[in-house]
Amino acid sequence: MFSNGNIDITGGNTLAIGGSGTISFGLQAGAGKIINILGGSGVAVAGSAATAGALNTTPLGDATHVPVLTGGAWAGKMAAWKVKTAQTITFNNPGAQNYGTTPALTATATSGLPVTFTSSTPLVATITSGGVLTFVSAGTATITAHQAGNDTYAAAPEISRTFIVNAVTPGAPTIGTVTAGDEQATVSFTAPANNGGAAITSYSVTVSPADVPPVYGVSSPIVVTGLTNGQSYTFTVTATNLAGTGPASGVSSGVTPQEQAAPTATVQAITAALQVGATLTGHYTYSDENGDLEGISTYKWYRSDDAAGLNKTAIAGATAITYVLQSADTGKYISFEVTPVAAAGIAQGTSVESVPVGAVVAAPAPSDGGGSYTPPAPVTEIKNGGSTTAANLTALVSGGKTLTVEADKGAKLVFDTDALKGIGGQTSGSIQVEMKDVSPAHQEALPGKQVFSLTVSSGSGTISNFGGAVTVSLPYELKKGESVDEVTVWHLASDGTMTEIPCTYNPETGLATFTVTHFSLYVVGVDIPWSNPFTDVTKSDWFYGAVEFVSRNQLMQSTGGTAFGPGTVVTRAMLVTILWRLEGAPTAQSGAFTDVRSGAWYADAVAWASGNGIVAGYDGKFSPESDLTREQLAAILYRYAAHKGYEMSGLADLSAYADAPSDWALEGMRWAVGQKLLQGSEAGLNPRGSADRAQAATILQRFIEGIAK
Repeated sequence: MFSNGNIDITGGNTLAIGGSGTISFGLQAGAGKIINILGGSGVAVAGSAATAGALNTTPLGDATHVPVLTGGAWAGKMAAWKVKTAQTITFNNPGAQNYGTTPALTATATSGLPVTFTSSTPLVATITSGGVLTFVSAGTATITAHQAGNDTYAAAPEISRTFIVNAVTPGAPTIGTVTAGDEQATVSFTAPANNGGAAITSYSVTVSPADVPPVYGVSSPIVVTGLTNGQSYTFTVTATNLAGTGPASGVSSGVTPQEQAAPTATVQAITAALQVGATLTGHYTYSDENGDLEGISTYKWYRSDDAAGLNKTAIAGATAITYVLQSADTGKYISFEVTPVAAAGIAQGTSVESVPVGAVVAAPAPSDGGGSYTPPAPVTEIKNGGSTTAANLTALVSGGKTLTVEADKGAKLVFDTDALKGIGGQTSGSIQVEMKDVSPAHQEALPGKQVFSLTVSSGSGTISNFGGAVTVSLPYELKKGESVDEVTVWHLASDGTMTEIPCTYNPETGLATFTVTHFSLYVVGVDIPWSNPFTDVTKSDWFYGAVEFVSRNQLMQSTGGTAFGPGTVVTRAMLVTILWRLEGAPTAQSGAFTDVRSGAWYADAVAWASGNGIVAGYDGKFSPESDLTREQLAAILYRYAAHKGYEMSGLADLSAYADAPSDWALEGMRWAVGQKLLQGSEAGLNPRGSADRAQAATILQRFIEGIAK
């Protein structure tokens, strides 16, 4: 069909087939003219000429009619079309909103078809397709309304509205433990679950009775000074952000400051056989009137010429709680000195020394009748911080014996024979065993709990894994309102996650006892039931336990107010940031992705992940705001596990699943399914489906508890 002028098609069915000329179009308007398609449907087919096309110009519609391709292409050899009715969207700006609310937005289309919504600022606000907003933080939010059209109506032009999300005052902090000192108290607390949409700028501790004005700080704990010794005090804490100060925490337990005293020790006399080759053990009783646990007390051994200490000299290298008598000690008098050291308060007390005993005799030589010297029995008990020799370890293993390490308040370690054998196989020197109360360094994250560091060292190295069992007994004093059944022990990993360990608690001795095969940090306390802060997560939900896990470990928090957003899709940036925080937020050089702007909240995390081969991106881009698919999640966790040196075996056979993952994700998916991080169904693995927050929480829990433990 050819016309020297415009071509107007206003209805009906049109069939236009070009001829065989040099330029042979199915529909050809005159030079510089236009083709208007305002109704009906049609097909245009070009002729056989090489330069021919279905139409010689892209057709136009008008404000009401929109020509839409149903086949081919306007510039191709064939184009099929129909005319749809144009539509527009009315979407009013909702105006400024307050963080913590969940308003519903509305918009209408002239077609009467439903309008859907998306957010281009998910770090400020997310929105359901039906228009319900959830605020993630204060800031500027942009929401776009869409209507995709149908067989009758063309897609409507998108309408975006931008508005401010105002911060509100933060929620109440949770009061923790309060430790009294000399005219002062140390107040621990945890940040409020709801920060009001803006960073907490300061905390204020109020004292009752108000002997001192409120004390301000930026994190827990806060030390309140100027208190009166002997006076009982309670404390509350408030949090402040740019919107103001929120409500106060609950009232703390009462504490009474008192003058601090140094720890003391009473040393016992040496009673072992004084013969070269014998092992002496220093014995003493530690005490501290302020109740501070023993830290790492220090030891010395001396040799003198007589019982009065004439010409007393310190024995070089003899700084453990045990000492093996040497030939140089023959005829000498031996004494033991301890300097008591507390784990808190006034750390060091006055050194005390035992009375010199002697004289040391030489080891007997073999008799003429061919007899042999019988060495002394191996040492089976040492004090906390004490040492034992490699020869003694060998003797203990040969005799099938155990080694007991005793500390203050009944704390005790018992190494079985297999554990001693495993330790002996990793060193040819002496070992030192220490139990250390490191609770003060962890009170902000673990208020009210006791944290202990257990270490076995040899020279400058540390031996962590034993190949046998160690029975551990650690002290814990029940507080008011706590019960025996609630006492729990956890292994505290370097990334801050906690794994519960079976234990028993004896209220008479105040000891929690459990068995381990390696040493690290261990936490003793009461497992306070998790108080679910999320209104969209209930106990009947399949993901309830996973949400509790990630919330307890501060891996994932609310998406705004009291919403967890279990159905909200996780982005690539969000997952990488979670792993970066799990790693301790390490510094990294700037990344090379063109779509990761400097200063973005995820920039450091993406740079770290890229620098360690955990993410690669494509075409020079990372696509941080793109939805995270299940196969991307598997691939990223697989590379992170490889980076950490975790178990990489146990790949699953995926041939039974019809929906095979992409080639680049195949090995990661096989590993994730083999490790039971991802599970399929009769419908398949859904590798290209989006991963929502509920799924991500579940997979992270399985990963941390099953692989990264």
